Amino acid sequence: MKSIIPMTYRNTDEYSLNNVSKNFRITERKVFYFLLILSLLMLLIGVILPGRIVDSGIFSITLGDYKFDLRARLLTGAFGLWAWIIIYGFFIKKKPLEWVIMIVLFIPHLILILVMKEYSHGVGFMLRMYLGILSFWSIVIRG
Repeated sequence: MKSIIPMTYRNTDEYSLNNVSKNFRITERKVFYFLLILSLLMLLIGVILPGRIVDSGIFSITLGDYKFDLRARLLTGAFGLWAWIIIYGFFIKKKPLEWVIMIVLFIPHLILILVMKEYSHGVGFMLRMYLGILSFWSIVIRG
């Protein structure tokens, strides 16, 4: 006659959750790339939406129009996220790929600064603009 060996059941839900939490760690580099992917998705969706890009976002703000549609929110949101990625990038240990990403993301900001300088906007206007960019346009100081 066979003896019946009692089976011990292991709670698979607990085991899998513990296993996942050990393998998934949020690192500075993962945050950097997550923000980068999020900003590129925002930019892609903003460009795909119908309408004219020239009248959206930062270009309309320089003309004094602070009304944002969905496209303008996505484009300026991606632009603001790029500024935060550049700032955040200075605080992580970087490989050459992160340096290249930061330089590429800085180029549109450099172009914006040069355009604002050429249109004779003062330093105060540029600081107000970047306060808006870094706050995702939740803080707007008109002047």
